[in-house]
Amino acid sequence: MIQNPSVYIIGAGAGGLAAARFLEANGYSATVLEAEKKIGGRLQTDVIEGYALDHGFQVLLTAYPAVNKYVDLPSLNLVCFQPGAVIFSGGRQSVLGDPLRQPSMLLKTLLSPAASVKDKFLVYRLTRQLKAKTLDAIFAAPEISTLEYLRAYGFSPVIIEKFFMPFFTGIYLEDKLSTSSRMFEFIYKMFSLGKAALPANGMHEVAQALAGPLKKTEIRTNTRVVKIERDNKRIHLENGEIINADYIILATNSDKLLSGYHSEAISWKKCTTLYFKAAQPVSNRQLIGLIPDPDAIINTLSYALRVDTREDNEVMLSVTVVKEHALADEELTEKVRQELMEHCGFNNTRLVKLYHIPKALPDLKNVSYRPKNVTASDGIFLAGDTLANGSLNAALLSGEDAAKALIKYHSSIAVQ
Repeated sequence: MIQNPSVYIIGAGAGGLAAARFLEANGYSATVLEAEKKIGGRLQTDVIEGYALDHGFQVLLTAYPAVNKYVDLPSLNLVCFQPGAVIFSGGRQSVLGDPLRQPSMLLKTLLSPAASVKDKFLVYRLTRQLKAKTLDAIFAAPEISTLEYLRAYGFSPVIIEKFFMPFFTGIYLEDKLSTSSRMFEFIYKMFSLGKAALPANGMHEVAQALAGPLKKTEIRTNTRVVKIERDNKRIHLENGEIINADYIILATNSDKLLSGYHSEAISWKKCTTLYFKAAQPVSNRQLIGLIPDPDAIINTLSYALRVDTREDNEVMLSVTVVKEHALADEELTEKVRQELMEHCGFNNTRLVKLYHIPKALPDLKNVSYRPKNVTASDGIFLAGDTLANGSLNAALLSGEDAAKALIKYHSSIAVQ
């Protein structure tokens, strides 16, 4: 038995960092090889003009079980969204929220034209049912599309069009609500049990919180792996270096690194996020904005967080585009600017940053709570949300499961 095995983790995203944490907690140490200059994978943030600009619209759901296990949430100084949304429709605004959690929303929600009385009762009933439904039951249920699920539950076309369609399009990054009903129930349950929040300094703070407790793990950034030999576990780096490993956890999105291993190709959902400065004061800064107009290219609207203490009379708008289009960046920017004025009343907006996110979420047809298999071959293991469902929770659990499988395999060698 190898007494002190050399363990290499490829990728310093959430899955790779969770694997490193679990290994350390069980007496192992690892070296993490990250191709980019910063850890975090898809959890990236730039600070521009004093604001935290995340790469793509993201929120942290505080009810995620794995997040509570691996992340010290109070250390992130979370800024929480209110439980609801502002719906921009026909040049008017209405609020649809959860009065049970935010009593001040009761009157506005009752008066909202985005849902009938029956719809509001169904929202209340669904919330109670999913709070009580176990995660095992959710992920064991038959899968249909989210749209089929909502219709079967009895929701009207109005609330589906005005609320569910734009809200979950922003979460799923697809505008047909074809995503599995299991994901709908899971995400809805997480929203009901906890809060949607952002770290005060952006989503990259989550990655830093994951890496912070690591004491025996070496993280090498700007270190790109180009090939892994499956049989002898040799890792080839872009700079020509070859590393001999005892064990490898492959926690990256590449399908072509592992020679001799054939996995099903992963398709990805993409989006574009644009940040604009605007001068208008905003009263509903802690609510997500929804634009349900089917002809609009904008889907969701939120407000980036300011990270410094300088006075600023403007706001930073975060706009997400999910719908397919063939517009060049300048044309897209102008169309979004026009829609911000037409639907939301923002004039004289100035583009600050545009991010194209080609691999924003894995497009998975059959989802599970945890990975069904994390073993690629003897001594090589897999991690990533592509193995279960497109969520931070799944990424963390995949890293934990890969580390568990590694430890189990290593222990089995001792008794041979």
